[in-house]
Amino acid sequence: MATAWRERNPAARVSAAKEALVLNPECAPALLLLAEEDATTVCEAEQLLKQALKAAEASYRKSQQNQHQGSLAEGLHRKTMKGLMFKGKDLLILLWL
Repeated sequence: MATAWRERNPAARVSAAKEALVLNPECAPALLLLAEEDATTVCEAEQLLKQALKAAEASYRKSQQNQHQGSLAEGLHRKTMKGLMFKGKDLLILLWL
């Protein structure tokens, strides 16, 4: 997904997001990017955003369970939280529009 966010070409961004979903069907950032840039209808965008929210919540729960299990798990939890804070804000804005 890092490649997709850095890419300037919209078609390449969408392609990279779809590849990320093949590797991890619960990739919230990929679902968010597809909702923003690939959805053709409002209903499709809403469905992708709801999937992204569920995936983000599941990711948070997993990282929270491992939060105090060592420095590696702590780092993963921090990374998950940082991603949720930034992507979650965008997600909420899009869901309320």
